[in-house]
Amino acid sequence: MDKKDRPVYIISVAAELVDMHPQTLRLYERKGLIQPKRSGGKTRLYSERDVEKLREIRRLTQELGVNLAGVEEIMKLRDELWTLEQRFREEAERLKVELGEKLEAFKTPARARKKSTRRSGLSISSRWPPTLWECTPRPCACMSGRAWLRPAEPPARPASTLNEMWKN
Repeated sequence: MDKKDRPVYIISVAAELVDMHPQTLRLYERKGLIQPKRSGGKTRLYSERDVEKLREIRRLTQELGVNLAGVEEIMKLRDELWTLEQRFREEAERLKVELGEKLEAFKTPARARKKSTRRSGLSISSRWPPTLWECTPRPCACMSGRAWLRPAEPPARPASTLNEMWKN
């Protein structure tokens, strides 16, 4: 259990820490804004995290003028945001691992990569890295230049400028 989650303060001490009346803390518990732990004798015990939450409730109600229904909604949205952030971090870590594995697979020798892709129906050029000609898109005449195709064969002589390459 986290040190901040350990219930240590009785209601009178918690109320004094946040400068509230103990009855106010009981009201917040009835409204569901805070859930203190209970001892064996049913005494309310507040953790450091509960005290922080009470300070935030006090700030929202007294300094910002938010009513208890608004405080409840704000707290619910904050909890939801925290949950989504946790899920996002987990998903980002999973994707990081997955991309790392794919990068390692990509770093394998070209011959092994070519064999593995032949089984899947893909083909990889025997030259790596590809030449500028292989990577440059060319306009397709059948679609009035709206689509781009890569030619099957490079030109007979290398193009000295980009304009010359487009003319071919």
